[in-house]
Amino acid sequence: PKSPAGTDFCALESGDQYREDISRQRTLETFDDDNLIPAYGFGDARTTDKAVFSFALDRPCEGLEEVLKLYEDITPLVNLSGPTSFKPIIDQAIRIVRETGQFHVLIIIADGQVVREGETISAIEEASKYPLSIVVVGVGDGPWAQMQEFDDALPKRKFDNFQFVNFHDIVDGENPSEQQLANFAMHALMELPEVTCCFRSGLRTGDEVDGYRSYASKFARR
Repeated sequence: PKSPAGTDFCALESGDQYREDISRQRTLETFDDDNLIPAYGFGDARTTDKAVFSFALDRPCEGLEEVLKLYEDITPLVNLSGPTSFKPIIDQAIRIVRETGQFHVLIIIADGQVVREGETISAIEEASKYPLSIVVVGVGDGPWAQMQEFDDALPKRKFDNFQFVNFHDIVDGENPSEQQLANFAMHALMELPEVTCCFRSGLRTGDEVDGYRSYASKFARR
C-alpha cells in the first residue's frame, strides 16, 4: 500500500560512497504517493551537526532519479566534517510534517554511529509526537549497536517511531535479486502500521497518540 498522505524524506550523510546503495532504494520509492522526495544532506563542513542542506534549493526532488543526479552533482563539492547528529534532519522533518499535517517517512542513509547521542535521542522522542516515522538504512561498516538502541530502547517515545535496517545484511552482492530487495522493503517498513493507523484516524500531534494505540493494534491484527 502507498502512504496515506504526504511523501518520503531522504537524508544522506555526506560522502561519495552511497550512490549504489541509494539506487537500490527503489523498492521504497514504490510506497511514495506523489513521487516527490524532499532530499537533504548533512555531516559536511558547512552544516556540521547544526543544520542540513537541501539537494534542490528547498523544493522536493522529482523521484529517486533526480535525487541520484543531484547527489552526484553535489558530492564533489562537499567536505566531510564531524561530529554527526541526526537532530537537524529530524527537526527539519518535524517542521514539514507540522506545516502539512500529513504522515511522512524520513529515510536516513548513513554509515555509522552518531556522536551527539543525547540530542539525537531527544529529537527521536520529540518526533514521536507527530505522524512521522524514521527509517535508518545502514550502508557502511557501522558499528550499529547505537542504532539498535535507538530502535529498541527509548521508552519515552509516544510510539515506536524508529526502525534500523542494515542494508547489506539483507541485500548481498552487486546484483541483488528482486526477493532480496523486497525483503529489504519489508524490514524497512515493518513498523509503520501503528503510526499509519493513527494518521488515518485523524492524528495530528502526539497528544493524541496514546488514544490510538489500542486501535492500531487491533487494525494490525486484521
